[in-house]
Amino acid sequence: MIRIQDASAIIKGEKPVDSLGVKALDDKTFQVTLEQPVPYFIKMLAHPTTFPVPQKVVEKYGDDWTKPENMVSNGAYKMERWVVNERIKLVRNSHYWNDAKTVIDEVSFLPISGNVELTRYKAGEVDFTNGTNPIPVQHFASLKKSIPDEVKITPRLSTYYYEFNEQVKPFDDARVRKALSYAINRDAIAKHVMKQGQTPAYTLTPTSVAGFIPPEIDYSKMTQTERNAEAKRLLAEAGFGPDNPLKFDLLYNTDESHKQIAIAVSQMWKPLGVKVTLENQEWKTFLDSKSEGKFQVARAGWAGDYNEASTFLDLKTSTHGNNDGNFNSPEYDALMKKSRTVTSDKERTELYRKAEKILAEEMPLAPVIEYKTSRLVKSYVGGYPMGNVEDNIYTKDLYIEKH
Repeated sequence: MIRIQDASAIIKGEKPVDSLGVKALDDKTFQVTLEQPVPYFIKMLAHPTTFPVPQKVVEKYGDDWTKPENMVSNGAYKMERWVVNERIKLVRNSHYWNDAKTVIDEVSFLPISGNVELTRYKAGEVDFTNGTNPIPVQHFASLKKSIPDEVKITPRLSTYYYEFNEQVKPFDDARVRKALSYAINRDAIAKHVMKQGQTPAYTLTPTSVAGFIPPEIDYSKMTQTERNAEAKRLLAEAGFGPDNPLKFDLLYNTDESHKQIAIAVSQMWKPLGVKVTLENQEWKTFLDSKSEGKFQVARAGWAGDYNEASTFLDLKTSTHGNNDGNFNSPEYDALMKKSRTVTSDKERTELYRKAEKILAEEMPLAPVIEYKTSRLVKSYVGGYPMGNVEDNIYTKDLYIEKH
């Protein structure tokens, strides 16, 4: 959380909007006052929610301010055309402060993904894929073999996990949560279900986060056979076995990859005597179910808002709005609170490591995989950023080679 002065009180309706801790000191200086020190504040400003918006234009046009004829922006490009469900066309902004270094004159974004995007890429109508499913899983292996130089795989600030609702029995028992987590064969899911370079996850914070050094997580060092044995022991200790099988619903939002992972995980739990009913819901219904606590175990995932471990670890603080599983640990909360006050990166990293150790011991969630970004990029597109963990691609930094 950015913790701008009075922001929380304004959202609650306790203070007027003009008390927000922001002020324009002059035409080129913007001052932000925080309620407490936030050492990684600068990193948080890379998120789109902090980008400037022209107040006069918004007030004049309301919801129509984003139409091409009304929109005012300050980037390297300006919108020339927007045909809903067809394309958005941008052209160079001659007023951009670094326009002289921009190479590409215009760029078009197409609202397509999956197989449609792949077909148009192969036909030469798209220079790189950027949809919700940039490379369909079923085509990944063949593309990696036929055009390996065009398949780009980069780390991403994102973790896929399962969340346990601790307000529902028996998931208030850490032994049950740990047993289910241990029995997930993360290597198999990464290699045989996702199949696009994903890696197993044992911490909520992905290893791609800048400065994050994962702590030693005991079960990550076990073989899967050893984990399965420990999972059976923990479930038996919690009172579950052949005569009293653990039964529950596993909730996921409608998506083929989520379905495939859920099927695989339910099969991994079967040797424990666990009986799982898979339940899928459309996105909005799914979000409502999670936020209202109407689930037992549910798919979850998080893409970092900024490149710092707190964007992940804050999720499991007791007061966080996305703590749908209702994990509550005073020790964990205290560590995260302290992390926002220390000025030493080394000390803060150590606090994060301790927080991850608590998550591994209490297991409010079961990390499954660390996401990777896989995308097709034509060989003539120059400047594509490979060290791109935040998945930010700026056309102003790209160029097209003669081909």
